Parts: sequence; structure tokens; C-alpha cells
Amino acid sequence: MHDAWSALLWNLSTLPSWTIALPLVKVILLLLFVFCWDYPVLLLWRLYQRIFDLDRHTRDESARMLGVLVVIPSLLRNRDELTSMMSTVTSIAHNGYPGPLTIVLSIDGTLDAPQLYEELLIWAGMQSLARDQRLCVTGTPARRSKPMAIDHAMEFVKQSVASGELAEFPPVYVSTDADADLGPDALERIVRRLQRKHPLTGWPARVVAGALHVRGDDFWRGVRHFFTVQGQLNLQVAREYYVGNIWRYNIRWLPITGVPGAFYCTWSEIFLAIPQFMGYMRTLKRRHFWAFWLG
Repeated sequence: MHDAWSALLWNLSTLPSWTIALPLVKVILLLLFVFCWDYPVLLLWRLYQRIFDLDRHTRDESARMLGVLVVIPSLLRNRDELTSMMSTVTSIAHNGYPGPLTIVLSIDGTLDAPQLYEELLIWAGMQSLARDQRLCVTGTPARRSKPMAIDHAMEFVKQSVASGELAEFPPVYVSTDADADLGPDALERIVRRLQRKHPLTGWPARVVAGALHVRGDDFWRGVRHFFTVQGQLNLQVAREYYVGNIWRYNIRWLPITGVPGAFYCTWSEIFLAIPQFMGYMRTLKRRHFWAFWLG
């Protein structure tokens, strides 16, 4: 081990600086060109907006306020999770969305804390909502994972439509975490953005990811907390959330195949087609792949 360190120090002290730096520069340039070339472009665009005082939140007045389904999948194991869930529902209901709004809380494992689940049901029934708003609570007795909790919520809404409780399945699907707080008019802005048409194809967006924000008291709780494992983990999560705001812009060479799951919206018909599409993908063989590319 000592010989390895000695060899490394000798190379660093004797080799020309360009010999050491050139491989690192190549990797950095390749990374910037392939994966992160849009960062400087977005920086210049933001500076252009600031210099000429352009409004980033200009609303598309031709967009319609379509019916929105907000699904909140979550575990319910302790009172902190219950409190966060109630705060999230309140934030969504009072966000000022002018169209029909259906909020579905889907609990993954209602038997983990049946008393808290019963308290949630009672609280939901006591909420005074606007005329076009609806709040539902459902869940699976056993824990089945977050994707299955979302699927259960979709099946619940399908049953509501079939029974006549809902006139139609809401055309816009919105997903958010149970510990999220929405900014002013977040729902209206994201729905309007979803309907914005591409200047070349004329097609609306397929999915829109919301800009994520982390409250200051969530990642900074003083100097003493900073030097703890929990403090460093909180900072790392907050850092990833903020960086995730950058790559949601789909202007790179490589297609973006995912969005931050904390807050996004898409068309319900696309979301409902996921199980059938995944089933179709499981039937594909290698010969289908070659036939697609070779004709």
C-alpha cells in the first residue's frame, strides 16, 4: 500500500501537468456535451429573462381548465405521516384550481395503523370543499408498494365512474407526495403547461414536471444538526430535488424517460394505458426488435 502511494505521489510530482489534466478534461467535456450541454443554454435563457424582465409564468389563455385527478399514494404508520397528509390535502384543495378537482388518498397498508386510518376517514368526511371538488380515501389492507397504491387509486376512480358518482374519468392525472405543499396556482399552471402545443408538431405535451422546492427548515436546522448523519442526508435530498428542477427540460440529445415523482401531471389516457403497454412489451421477442430496425 505504501509503495502504491509513493508511486502516485512520484507521478504527480514528475509528470507534466497536461498529462494528468488531459484525461480529466476529456471526461468533463464528454459529460457536458452528451448529458449536460443544456445547462449553459438554460443559464443564458434565464439571464435573458431577467435582463428583459420577461414573465416566466405567462398563462396560455386558450387552455381549458380540465378535470383533474390528484392521486396521493402514501404509507400511514404514525401520526407525523397523518399530519403531513392532511397538510398536503389542504394545500391542494385551497390551491385555487378553477376546474373540477378530485383528490384520492391511497393508503398502502391500512392495517399498519388502523386507528390512524379511521381518523383519516373521519377527517376527510368533515372537510368542506368547493362545489367541483371531491375528496376520497381508499387503500389496500396489506402493503403492496407505491405503484400498486397508485393503481388501486385508478381502479377506485374507475368504479366511481361506473357507479355514477363521477360523470367521467378526469382527463388530467396529477401525482404528488403526501408531504408536499403546492405553491400559488401550481395546479392551474401545470395544467395549462400540459396543454401547450409544440411549435413544430402542434401536439400538446405528454407530461409536465413541476418545479420542486424544499422548505428551509427541512434541510437546515442549525450548525449542530449540519454535522450529523441526518443533517447530511437532508442536505443531499434537498440538493437532488433542486438539481432535478434542471433536467426536467426536454431539450437534450438523449430523450428524458422520467420525471421527478414529487409533483407531475400527464394525460389520464396515457397513464391508464401503462398496464396494457407493459403487458405488450412482455410479449416482444428479439426477432421483433430486429424486424423493427431492419424492416
